[in-house]
Amino acid sequence: MKVIFLDVDGVLNSEHSHSIDKNDNWMENEVSDTHIQWLKKIVDETGAKLVLSSSWRHYHPIATGNETITDPLFKVLDRKLREVDLEILDITPDLMGKMRGLEVQEWLDTHTDVKKYVILDDDVDFTAEQKSFFVNTTFKYGLTEILASKAIAILNS
Repeated sequence: MKVIFLDVDGVLNSEHSHSIDKNDNWMENEVSDTHIQWLKKIVDETGAKLVLSSSWRHYHPIATGNETITDPLFKVLDRKLREVDLEILDITPDLMGKMRGLEVQEWLDTHTDVKKYVILDDDVDFTAEQKSFFVNTTFKYGLTEILASKAIAILNS
């Protein structure tokens, strides 16, 4: 199995997507359609599954124990992913403030069927061993065509 460890802020949104004025429906800008399309391209070209490593994972049904999503921002994320036939397979564990790389490693340690993975994140708190699987986005631009191509190359290598 191939896996994408997915952050949201700075990956699926950006400074540009936040600056767009959509009247009173600001939540729509929290998950950019353009960035979702780059994520879709990665999944389509690699067959990878999505594992949410973002702090947004705390609102996922796996974390809340509720089948119904109640957080309005997470509803936007879930809807926009589903609109392009994407869904979140799982979430990383919360290790109570430890670096995100350790949360990713904990997930990998319990899922031994993972053959390839990539980390899409604007933070850099990953282990030295994870650096070659890490695609560093920025809040200024989020996920771009160039970064999507890099993720595809990592997953298909």
